[in-house]
Amino acid sequence: MNFVDYILKHNKNGIIDIRIIPNAKNTQFSEIMANGVIKIKVAQPPENWKANKELMIFLSDNLRLKKDSIRIISWVTSQNKKIKLDIK
Repeated sequence: MNFVDYILKHNKNGIIDIRIIPNAKNTQFSEIMANGVIKIKVAQPPENWKANKELMIFLSDNLRLKKDSIRIISWVTSQNKKIKLDIK
């Protein structure tokens, strides 16, 4: 199962848990960890919201959602994030 199918099937009321790894060579899905957290590598540094913005663009493109349909709802300054998706 790819990560998009996993998100669509396992989100809890539109909420997913993600761990980002900033400063990667490329922005890409890495793995689904044993606890269900989705690990994504982002090719931006963690300063000035760059990594968060890159994550939002990556999710928007892969889930085919508008950028305003994706919000970080907790742990904004942490690598671990709760993301709210407005999936219809």
